[in-house]
Order: sequence, then structure tokens, then C-alpha cells
Amino acid sequence: MRFAGVAYQQFLLAVTINDNDLSHTYQLADQYVNTLFAELMTAVQTTEESSSVLKNSIELQKKIREFSKGFECFCLDTFQHFKQHQAALIVDDPAAAFDQWTRVFDTQYLKYMQQDQVCRDYANILSSTARLFAVFAQHR
Repeated sequence: MRFAGVAYQQFLLAVTINDNDLSHTYQLADQYVNTLFAELMTAVQTTEESSSVLKNSIELQKKIREFSKGFECFCLDTFQHFKQHQAALIVDDPAAAFDQWTRVFDTQYLKYMQQDQVCRDYANILSSTARLFAVFAQHR
């Protein structure tokens, strides 16, 4: 029940947030992450041979970040579409709007996760993770 309350609060915040502020926040976060990755890659390239594990780890983190970013975009796009088409319901009956939102999101989420590219990207992340763990296990 507590999680439903938190989800509902987040829904109400998302409905009222300024789209430009949200977009700006995501851009700043992306710039920060990209700067960190660039600094890590520079550090990795200046170290010795053992850097291959670190380099693979950074590449995996990039893949995970891109996958997460794609999912965030899906969520935002889905919500923006919902917000545009259900504006009256959101104002008149936020509880019913939240109920409708969960149904819409569930349907769209299943469609999103069944896309070939999403499945391939996720499988690639799992494969890269398994290879990295195998390398870690060899070095123990």
C-alpha cells in the first residue's frame, strides 16, 4: 500500500512538473555521466595491461547507461502522450487518471519490452556481464 501511495505522489508531481525543467535536468545528468565516462576512459588508456578488465567494465557501464536512457525516454514519451490525451481527466479526477495511467503504462511496457532491439540490447548486457564476471573469477 505504501508503494502505491509513493507511486501516486510521483504521478502527481510528474503531472505538474514543467517539461522544460525535466528535460534540462536529464540533459545535465547525461552531461555529467558522459564526462565521468570520458575521464575514466582516459585513465584506463594511461594504465598498464590490467586495464582491459577496467575497460570492459566501463564499456558495460556505458551499455547499461544507454539501455537505461532508452527506457527513461520510453517512460517520458509514454507519459507525455498520456498527459496530452488525458489532461481533463488528470485535472478532474487524479485518482482515476492514475488508475488509467497504470493500465496504459502496463500495456506500453509490454510492447516496449517485446521489441527486437530492446531484447537484443538486454541480451548483450547480460552476455557482457557474464564475460566480465568470468574474467573476475579467473583473476581471483
